Amino acid sequence: LLRCSSQEDTEAWVAHLRLMSDAAKYTHETSLHLGLRIKVSLDRFYHAWPSQAFWGLMIAANFICNIWEAQEPDGGAELESLFKNLDILFTCIFSFEIVISLL
Repeated sequence: LLRCSSQEDTEAWVAHLRLMSDAAKYTHETSLHLGLRIKVSLDRFYHAWPSQAFWGLMIAANFICNIWEAQEPDGGAELESLFKNLDILFTCIFSFEIVISLL
């Protein structure tokens, strides 16, 4: 069992362990070939909170557009064209999201 004599020793020990861990991660990631480095970068990008917030907003926006489309059954050719284009846009966005998540 490891024990430190003071709170300062504990904090210094934890800070040193974090530094060593970060150095090991960096060494490991820089030793990977290009394909794996890209995969690691995409994985970090995909799982970062701004990216997850973006995908969540896209899901919500798609849901709202679907509700809007359902509420306008006789919207005319202009609205029909708008909804078709929005559907194509969301399909492309979600297809891109699936590709990123599968890599």
